[in-house]
This record gives sequence, C-alpha cells and structure tokens, in this order.
Amino acid sequence: MKEKFLYFNLEEQATTGAKAVQGSETLTLVAKRSGALGNLISCEITESALASANTPSIVVSGNKITVGVGDASGAGANDVAAAINANAAASALVTATGSADTGIAAAVAEFFLENGESSICIPSSRFIGMTPGSRSTLIMYFKSINNINASQAGKEVISDTVTLTVGNDNVKAVMTKIAEGLSSSSGRYGFDVVAALDPNNLALSSNLRIDTKISGLSKVVLAAN
Repeated sequence: MKEKFLYFNLEEQATTGAKAVQGSETLTLVAKRSGALGNLISCEITESALASANTPSIVVSGNKITVGVGDASGAGANDVAAAINANAAASALVTATGSADTGIAAAVAEFFLENGESSICIPSSRFIGMTPGSRSTLIMYFKSINNINASQAGKEVISDTVTLTVGNDNVKAVMTKIAEGLSSSSGRYGFDVVAALDPNNLALSSNLRIDTKISGLSKVVLAAN
C-alpha cells in the first residue's frame, strides 16, 4: 500500500500581538484578511513629522505601514492606532488598537505580523492514535516531526497533536471515517485533506475528503526541538 499523507490547514488573522512601542505602552495590529498573506504586513514607527498636533502621519507602501510620530513624545499608541484606522490604505490592511497615550519618544524598527496560517502535512505512517478532546473535539497524535529521533530506552517520548472540531457527539463517527481513510488503498495520489478552514467565514475547503462532520481545525501543536 502506498504511503498516505494527511494535510491540515488553519488560516487565521495574522497579528503583532501587543507590540511594545514605549515602555509599557503597546500597539496591536490585526490583519483584515486571514491567511499567510497577513504575515507580509509590517509596520515601522519613525520620528518623521506629525501630520498635525498629536496626529501621526501614515504612509503605506505595498504591505508596509510607516508611522511618523515626531520627536517630542507628542503621539502615543492610541494616537497611532487611531491614525492607522482612519487611513484608507492602512485600514484596508489592518485593524489597530493602542494601550495608552503617554507618548512614543523613539523610533521603533520595522516589525511584521505573524501566525496568519498554521498548516502541516504528515505521512500517515507517523500516526499514533486519536482520542476525544471533549464532546465536540478529536485529538490526533503523531510521532514528532521536530523530534524524529527523540527516544529514551527505545520509547517515543514526544508527540505532535492536531485538534479537530467535529461537532457534538460526532467523535466516534469521525474516528471511524479517519480509520477507514487511512486503511483504504484508494486515492489517486494517496493524499487526504483532513481539515482546511477559514474561521472568519467558516468555509471548509472544497476538497475536504475525510468527513464533512469535521467543521474546523482548532489547533496544531508541534513539539519543540
């Protein structure tokens, strides 16, 4: 039987998280669209002149947002967030939130949004087993990708997990369907899309093949090296 591969994909909105821009003052940027393209969006805070009193200047070039806050601590994170959200080009890329307005006294080097996509493709030979995570979730376990040779006394000590959202009381049915898919010799390429979901519009991939009861991919956890 030829090797099968399982593909899981979760598209999320990339974010900077709470980026420190001055002491405890933070700026959070979240991509408007979900997916890997959000990881290409960046922001830089410079000491370029303000557009007006306490109003940062905004320049957008491609996926980069450049914010000018002057050099006299006049504009803070809330001011920056308001300026980004009021700028048509910048607000088409991100939604911004600031934590305070104590004033940004120095430039902040370019930083990028992250975690716009979480995906993994695993050969079925690395599949260990699965167990209910709750009434509506199923956890699949795999031999670790990052720790291929991790062992102690001949035993596997670290595993990767993929959590699927399957809806209330569907865990057994989905387990059965996955087991049938893994044991079947059918499939032209030996490749199964298990879950591909954009949580912003709840649209499943059109080529979802394992089971339509799988309504989402909750998370992918890879063990660290």
